[in-house]
Amino acid sequence: ALSELDRGFPASHPLTRTADEIAIGIAMAPLVKRDGKVRSHIVLSAAILPLIEAMDSDISGKYIIAHELAHSHEHYFRDNQIPGMLLQQQIFGADEIFLYDTADACWSEYAACYFSAPAGPEHVKLLEKTFVAALRGVSESIIQAKREWMEDKNFDKVWDRVAVIVARLLKSASSVMGHTVGLDKPFDEVANIASLLMQENSWLFRRFEELYAALGKMMDTFERWTGPVAFDPLKQVVRDVVQDCGITMQQTINGSLYIVVGDGKLPVSSQV
Repeated sequence: ALSELDRGFPASHPLTRTADEIAIGIAMAPLVKRDGKVRSHIVLSAAILPLIEAMDSDISGKYIIAHELAHSHEHYFRDNQIPGMLLQQQIFGADEIFLYDTADACWSEYAACYFSAPAGPEHVKLLEKTFVAALRGVSESIIQAKREWMEDKNFDKVWDRVAVIVARLLKSASSVMGHTVGLDKPFDEVANIASLLMQENSWLFRRFEELYAALGKMMDTFERWTGPVAFDPLKQVVRDVVQDCGITMQQTINGSLYIVVGDGKLPVSSQV
């Protein structure tokens, strides 16, 4: 269904659902163009339909639909607030593209979880499980990627691995943060396991605090956004996490990405 969706414009990458060892996507609200206007087209897995009236394994079809409608809600208001930002905003430079795409994914999930939280308060447990799974293996996964780099010196591979790990971690963290704020409850009360694990990962804890603050400020100032500059604090958090992982990004004159691999702030006992 995703691959056959008429986007109304030549997309640079085909739509694919999330499918990895941590999560499997079952719904999406991708942007499309219809009659020159930006719209959201909700795509749902048929497996959701029986879950609208009866939950199964803590999955609520009603909540999933509410969540995708929340994405559409955010798309609509962002497009009205800043016409031309969605689908038309041009980002130049490989590093800026990564930073903006990751920041946008974090904001989008935060906002959707924030707005849809009242429709399924209990769904935070599934969001928390996804975040915990991403967080538990983050240090080891990055260290392994860098160890392999020491052997093959394949900069493209180590960057691809670290970029995916960081983007997934911050996106899943943003989801839980948005849901807890949407419920107007303390993070450590609603997502206790995630809160404890965040504190155990002391090298990342400061960044989680910065992520929480940046997303909260974006929500508070949404009606005063003037353009992509609103994402700058969030992009800085992404850059800082990448650097903490030991990867320094630099843009070359021709716009490609040049990276330097180092130790970063990973746990001392696990340094490369």
